[in-house]
Amino acid sequence: MPRDRIKTTREDATGFEEKPKGARKRSILKPFDHGALASFAKRKRVTKTADEQSVTPPDQPKSKGDHRDSDAAVGLTETQDLDVQPAADEAGEWLDPQNGAPANGLAELVVPPRAKSADTLHLTLRLRVLNRHVPALNRLATQGIKPDTVLRKAYSRLPPIRFEVHYVPRVAEPSGPVTWNHRVTVTVMKGTLQAIEAQVRDGANAPRSHLLLGQIERTWFASLEDTIKELSK
Repeated sequence: MPRDRIKTTREDATGFEEKPKGARKRSILKPFDHGALASFAKRKRVTKTADEQSVTPPDQPKSKGDHRDSDAAVGLTETQDLDVQPAADEAGEWLDPQNGAPANGLAELVVPPRAKSADTLHLTLRLRVLNRHVPALNRLATQGIKPDTVLRKAYSRLPPIRFEVHYVPRVAEPSGPVTWNHRVTVTVMKGTLQAIEAQVRDGANAPRSHLLLGQIERTWFASLEDTIKELSK
Protein backbone atom coordinates (compact mmCIF):
# COMPACT_ATOMS: atom_id res chain seq x y z
CA MET A 1 0.00 0.00 0.00
CA PRO A 2 1.58 3.28 -0.99
CA ARG A 3 2.65 5.68 1.77
CA ASP A 4 0.56 8.76 2.23
CA ARG A 5 2.27 12.04 1.60
CA ILE A 6 3.03 14.17 4.61
CA LYS A 7 0.79 17.14 4.66
CA THR A 8 2.47 20.50 5.41
CA THR A 9 0.60 22.76 7.71
CA ARG A 10 3.14 25.65 7.68
CA GLU A 11 4.24 27.91 4.87
CA ASP A 12 7.26 26.89 2.87
CA ALA A 13 10.42 28.33 4.53
CA THR A 14 12.91 27.18 1.92
CA GLY A 15 12.49 30.23 -0.23
CA PHE A 16 12.07 28.33 -3.50
CA GLU A 17 8.51 29.44 -3.91
CA GLU A 18 9.29 33.14 -3.36
CA LYS A 19 8.66 35.49 -6.21
CA PRO A 20 11.75 36.54 -8.20
CA LYS A 21 13.24 39.85 -7.17
CA GLY A 22 13.26 42.82 -9.49
CA ALA A 23 16.11 43.46 -11.89
CA ARG A 24 19.28 45.22 -10.55
CA LYS A 25 19.27 48.98 -10.98
CA ARG A 26 21.49 50.36 -13.69
CA SER A 27 24.79 51.91 -12.45
CA ILE A 28 25.17 55.67 -12.78
CA LEU A 29 28.92 55.31 -13.53
CA LYS A 30 29.94 55.63 -17.14
CA PRO A 31 31.90 52.82 -18.74
CA PHE A 32 35.70 53.27 -18.80
CA ASP A 33 36.83 55.17 -21.90
CA HIS A 34 40.12 53.71 -23.14
CA GLY A 35 40.34 56.37 -25.85
CA ALA A 36 40.43 59.17 -23.28
CA LEU A 37 43.30 57.43 -21.42
CA ALA A 38 45.32 57.15 -24.61
CA SER A 39 44.70 60.83 -25.42
CA PHE A 40 45.88 61.90 -21.93
CA ALA A 41 49.08 59.84 -22.19
CA LYS A 42 49.82 61.41 -25.58
CA ARG A 43 49.41 64.98 -24.22
CA LYS A 44 51.70 64.13 -21.27
CA ARG A 45 54.48 62.96 -23.62
CA VAL A 46 54.18 66.14 -25.71
CA THR A 47 54.38 68.38 -22.60
CA LYS A 48 57.42 66.53 -21.24
CA THR A 49 59.23 66.88 -24.59
CA ALA A 50 58.52 70.64 -24.67
CA ASP A 51 59.90 71.09 -21.14
CA GLU A 52 63.10 69.25 -22.00
CA GLN A 53 63.60 71.44 -25.07
CA SER A 54 63.11 74.65 -23.03
CA VAL A 55 65.71 73.54 -20.42
CA THR A 56 68.41 72.75 -23.02
CA PRO A 57 70.85 75.71 -23.06
CA PRO A 58 71.63 77.28 -26.42
CA ASP A 59 75.04 76.82 -28.01
CA GLN A 60 77.63 79.44 -27.11
CA PRO A 61 78.50 81.71 -30.05
CA LYS A 62 81.95 81.16 -31.42
CA SER A 63 84.43 84.02 -31.23
CA LYS A 64 85.77 85.34 -34.50
CA GLY A 65 89.05 86.42 -32.93
CA ASP A 66 92.24 84.46 -32.23
CA HIS A 67 92.66 81.69 -29.63
CA ARG A 68 93.54 84.16 -26.89
CA ASP A 69 90.21 85.96 -27.31
CA SER A 70 88.40 82.62 -27.36
CA ASP A 71 90.01 81.57 -24.08
CA ALA A 72 89.00 84.86 -22.51
CA ALA A 73 85.44 84.41 -23.68
CA VAL A 74 85.33 80.88 -22.28
CA GLY A 75 86.79 82.06 -18.98
CA LEU A 76 84.19 84.81 -18.75
CA THR A 77 81.40 82.33 -19.42
CA GLU A 78 82.66 79.97 -16.72
CA THR A 79 82.95 82.85 -14.26
CA GLN A 80 79.40 83.96 -14.95
CA ASP A 81 78.14 80.41 -14.42
CA LEU A 82 79.93 80.23 -11.07
CA ASP A 83 78.50 83.57 -9.94
CA VAL A 84 74.97 82.34 -10.48
CA GLN A 85 75.43 79.47 -8.03
CA PRO A 86 74.67 80.39 -4.40
CA ALA A 87 77.41 79.96 -1.85
CA ALA A 88 77.18 77.38 0.93
CA ASP A 89 78.30 77.90 4.50
CA GLU A 90 80.15 75.39 6.68
CA ALA A 91 76.87 73.85 7.87
CA GLY A 92 75.89 73.11 4.26
CA GLU A 93 73.13 75.75 4.06
CA TRP A 94 72.89 77.72 0.83
CA LEU A 95 73.47 81.44 1.19
CA ASP A 96 72.33 84.46 -0.77
CA PRO A 97 75.34 85.73 -2.81
CA GLN A 98 74.38 89.39 -2.21
CA ASN A 99 73.97 89.65 1.56
CA GLY A 100 75.15 86.27 2.83
CA ALA A 101 71.71 85.40 4.26
CA PRO A 102 70.43 81.82 4.01
CA ALA A 103 67.96 80.97 1.28
CA ASN A 104 65.12 80.82 3.83
CA GLY A 105 65.61 84.54 4.63
CA LEU A 106 67.10 84.11 8.13
CA ALA A 107 70.69 85.02 8.90
CA GLU A 108 72.88 83.88 11.75
CA LEU A 109 73.51 86.51 14.41
CA VAL A 110 77.18 87.52 14.41
CA VAL A 111 78.48 89.15 17.60
CA PRO A 112 82.14 90.23 17.49
CA PRO A 113 84.07 89.23 20.60
CA ARG A 114 84.63 92.04 23.07
CA ALA A 115 88.08 92.64 24.43
CA LYS A 116 87.97 91.91 28.15
CA SER A 117 90.18 93.62 30.65
CA ALA A 118 91.20 91.94 33.88
CA ASP A 119 91.47 95.33 35.64
CA THR A 120 87.97 96.77 35.01
CA LEU A 121 84.35 95.87 35.78
CA HIS A 122 81.17 96.90 33.97
CA LEU A 123 78.32 97.41 36.44
CA THR A 124 74.67 98.48 36.09
CA LEU A 125 73.49 101.20 38.48
CA ARG A 126 69.98 102.54 39.07
CA LEU A 127 69.77 106.31 39.53
CA ARG A 128 66.66 106.87 41.63
CA VAL A 129 64.14 109.67 41.90
CA LEU A 130 63.45 111.15 45.33
CA ASN A 131 59.95 111.36 46.69
CA ARG A 132 60.07 115.15 46.62
CA HIS A 133 60.62 115.06 42.84
CA VAL A 134 57.38 113.16 42.16
CA PRO A 135 54.91 116.12 42.13
CA ALA A 136 57.01 118.08 39.65
CA LEU A 137 57.45 115.05 37.39
CA ASN A 138 53.69 114.44 37.46
CA ARG A 139 53.01 118.02 36.40
CA LEU A 140 55.39 117.63 33.47
CA ALA A 141 53.66 114.38 32.54
CA THR A 142 50.32 116.21 32.26
CA GLN A 143 52.03 118.57 29.79
CA GLY A 144 53.13 115.64 27.62
CA ILE A 145 56.69 115.32 28.93
CA LYS A 146 57.22 111.77 30.17
CA PRO A 147 59.39 111.08 33.24
CA ASP A 148 61.87 108.96 31.30
CA THR A 149 62.44 111.92 28.95
CA VAL A 150 63.29 114.12 31.92
CA LEU A 151 65.63 111.50 33.39
CA ARG A 152 67.53 110.98 30.13
CA LYS A 153 67.97 114.72 29.70
CA ALA A 154 69.21 115.08 33.28
CA TYR A 155 71.71 112.24 32.86
CA SER A 156 73.07 113.72 29.63
CA ARG A 157 74.12 116.77 31.64
CA LEU A 158 76.30 114.81 34.05
CA PRO A 159 80.06 115.00 33.68
CA PRO A 160 81.96 111.76 32.93
CA ILE A 161 81.68 109.40 35.89
CA ARG A 162 85.02 108.53 37.50
CA PHE A 163 85.03 106.72 40.81
CA GLU A 164 87.47 107.75 43.52
CA VAL A 165 89.13 105.48 46.03
CA HIS A 166 86.92 106.46 48.97
CA TYR A 167 83.46 105.54 50.20
CA VAL A 168 80.66 108.13 50.03
CA PRO A 169 77.35 107.32 51.81
CA ARG A 170 74.16 107.55 49.78
CA VAL A 171 71.63 110.38 50.23
CA ALA A 172 69.33 109.46 53.13
CA GLU A 173 66.01 110.59 51.61
CA PRO A 174 62.92 108.53 50.67
CA SER A 175 62.89 107.26 47.13
CA GLY A 176 60.17 107.80 44.56
CA PRO A 177 58.60 105.09 42.35
CA VAL A 178 61.02 102.33 41.44
CA THR A 179 59.66 102.30 37.89
CA TRP A 180 61.18 105.75 37.37
CA ASN A 181 64.73 104.61 38.14
CA HIS A 182 67.21 105.41 35.38
CA ARG A 183 69.53 102.49 34.63
CA VAL A 184 73.09 103.22 33.51
CA THR A 185 76.20 101.11 32.90
CA VAL A 186 79.45 102.31 34.44
CA THR A 187 83.04 101.13 34.43
CA VAL A 188 85.11 100.88 37.60
CA MET A 189 88.60 99.63 38.28
CA LYS A 190 88.75 96.46 40.35
CA GLY A 191 91.38 97.99 42.60
CA THR A 192 89.14 101.01 43.26
CA LEU A 193 86.17 98.82 44.17
CA GLN A 194 88.28 96.66 46.47
CA ALA A 195 89.59 99.76 48.22
CA ILE A 196 86.03 101.01 48.79
CA GLU A 197 84.98 97.61 50.11
CA ALA A 198 87.80 97.74 52.63
CA GLN A 199 86.46 101.04 54.02
CA VAL A 200 83.00 99.61 54.82
CA ARG A 201 82.11 97.08 57.47
CA ASP A 202 81.43 93.79 55.69
CA GLY A 203 81.95 95.69 52.45
CA ALA A 204 82.98 92.58 50.50
CA ASN A 205 79.44 91.21 50.91
CA ALA A 206 77.63 94.51 50.28
CA PRO A 207 75.94 95.23 46.94
CA ARG A 208 78.41 96.96 44.64
CA SER A 209 75.83 99.54 43.57
CA HIS A 210 75.43 100.75 47.17
CA LEU A 211 79.19 101.16 47.48
CA LEU A 212 79.38 103.35 44.35
CA LEU A 213 76.09 105.30 44.11
CA GLY A 214 77.09 107.68 46.92
CA GLN A 215 79.65 109.28 44.60
CA ILE A 216 77.00 109.96 41.93
CA GLU A 217 73.71 110.68 43.68
CA ARG A 218 74.29 114.27 44.78
CA THR A 219 75.40 115.35 41.33
CA TRP A 220 72.55 113.38 39.80
CA PHE A 221 69.87 114.95 41.98
CA ALA A 222 71.19 118.45 41.26
CA SER A 223 71.08 117.81 37.50
CA LEU A 224 67.57 116.33 37.78
CA GLU A 225 66.25 119.37 39.67
CA ASP A 226 67.81 121.78 37.16
CA THR A 227 66.21 119.84 34.30
CA ILE A 228 62.80 119.88 35.97
CA LYS A 229 62.99 123.66 36.49
CA GLU A 230 64.02 124.23 32.87
CA LEU A 231 61.19 122.08 31.44
CA SER A 232 58.60 123.59 33.79
CA LYS A 233 59.05 127.12 32.46
